[in-house]
Amino acid sequence: MGGEPENKKMPAMDINDVLSGIAEKIERNPLLREISSRNNGDFSDLIEEYGGDRVLMAKQLVESYRLLLEMNKSCSE
Repeated sequence: MGGEPENKKMPAMDINDVLSGIAEKIERNPLLREISSRNNGDFSDLIEEYGGDRVLMAKQLVESYRLLLEMNKSCSE
């Protein structure tokens, strides 16, 4: 009845699929890509451009991705 079409995409079944999906999103999104490439932690220019909430959420996503990478590496060793 006039609802949204269902997304038939299957969920990732492997942690490597999840990690590669997140990496792809980071590479395609300019804000995520910029945060990922910085090492100094100064995001004041990005906060001016995108707003504090968006930058904070993007930073948390990138940090979570890095943590998942480390955890996956530790588990596979």
